[in-house]
Amino acid sequence: MTSAADRPAVAQPIPDLPSLIAAARSGSADDVDRLGAVLVECALSGTQDAGVLLAALAREPALLLRLDGIARHRDYYGYLPVRRGAWVDQACARFDAAGGCLDPVVLAVASLAADGWVRERAVAAMGVRPVPELMPFLVLRTADWAGPVRERACAALALALHWDPGYVGFAGPMAARLVGRTRADFALSQVNAVLSRLTDEQFTRLLAGPQPLLRRVVAAQAGRFRLPELVHLALAESDPRTRDLLAETAAREALWSGRHEFLHRLAAARSADVRAIALAGLLRAGLADQVTEHLADPSPMVRATARFAARTAGIDVLERYRALLRGGRVEPGAVLGLAEAAVNGNAGADMARDLVEPFVADGVPQVRAAAVTALRLLGVPTLALIAPLLADPVPVVVRAAVAAVESAGLQVESAQLLALLGDPARPAGARRALYRLCRRQHSALRVAGALVAAAADDPKLVTWATGDLREMAVPGGWPRRPSTLRVDLAGQDLVPDLETRIQQARPVLPPDVYNVLAAAVA
Repeated sequence: MTSAADRPAVAQPIPDLPSLIAAARSGSADDVDRLGAVLVECALSGTQDAGVLLAALAREPALLLRLDGIARHRDYYGYLPVRRGAWVDQACARFDAAGGCLDPVVLAVASLAADGWVRERAVAAMGVRPVPELMPFLVLRTADWAGPVRERACAALALALHWDPGYVGFAGPMAARLVGRTRADFALSQVNAVLSRLTDEQFTRLLAGPQPLLRRVVAAQAGRFRLPELVHLALAESDPRTRDLLAETAAREALWSGRHEFLHRLAAARSADVRAIALAGLLRAGLADQVTEHLADPSPMVRATARFAARTAGIDVLERYRALLRGGRVEPGAVLGLAEAAVNGNAGADMARDLVEPFVADGVPQVRAAAVTALRLLGVPTLALIAPLLADPVPVVVRAAVAAVESAGLQVESAQLLALLGDPARPAGARRALYRLCRRQHSALRVAGALVAAAADDPKLVTWATGDLREMAVPGGWPRRPSTLRVDLAGQDLVPDLETRIQQARPVLPPDVYNVLAAAVA
């Protein structure tokens, strides 16, 4: 009698390939297994979709690693309810029957086999006729635990990159993905060696390609570009790590060559990291007075660099911030910078508080939020000043007010907090911040807040609330712990109608949760 795994697979309609890859990229192991099955099915049936799918998979290093894990995980003892990786056996059977079949898809899948002998033969066949789409599979095997497989793969990769340096566009992303793994240094060293042999056009194409991991590797050798090109690439880069590498290279070149105008261009970048790198370059160039122009920057890191430069130049930082706040249009960074300077300098805190407090009622939401955060940093928020901001219509202000209430240990009136949390007209971000505040209060207010949030129209808020109610009533863990939820007299004074709220929510509460909540207020 044959098992279900041994029966011939019934042909199924091949789904849309982009949807299949998207589902496997963010889905479960079953979705990745389905991708491998479709890949082999296309290869065995001889359709053109196999090549398209292989090319798409070669651009997804993370997905290829997941596919490799499923292909090499074998269920030798029949413990798994569903056997995955049967498609690998089909590809290996075709590979063996052809006596070393050179079909790229079959070779790719055979290189994922659990049998080291099969992997070694597949890697050897890849080296005979290199194909760009097979480079990620070859790079993956250069870090194989089996010595013969690893040696074959390393030799094949070195020869392939020597014959055609353009293969680095396929090998580079996987080599960068394997950084930090045992035995993975060889592939990255080969990629770095090939990059120096590329023409400027090929190098630029890789640096502007869609692979962030490869761009990071390429950016480490971007010193070959001229300074204007480096600055342009740094300002246009979207990947943070690549952008920082390009900015550091550009700032270093601008500093050594004395072309400080390019440092000023970097100092105006949208990225806070790039601005900080540029300011550090200006500071090393002895232009501390120009760095102080960024004292009101939105980024705390940039503001700290500017304050250090101001002190180096002998500038009174507190006085400069006071002048900024007494001016016309006030930036949120100026408000925060004054508080940071007063706290770090241990001087001028009282004057800073007097200057900051009026901005709590400013017409710009970001300035209001900055004022509340500044008062929190100064350690002087009062309930009379902060509580009205919990009802602010802008979530960023509410979040700042909640952080100030928590840091100062202020006690907000429970009726006001529950009313604001249950107001459906308030933005979702504001209600989430208020619910986080309820979570850190007395058990009675935690229960009442969860009951209010569970009836909200925000799916995330409902998920939080229902999970909290169950955890309070029926704690998880093993062995299962009994509930310790108790609402004492103080809690009943805080939320006098808590029992009524629990009774009203009874239709939507699981019976075990309701029983514990009802017993807690009895």
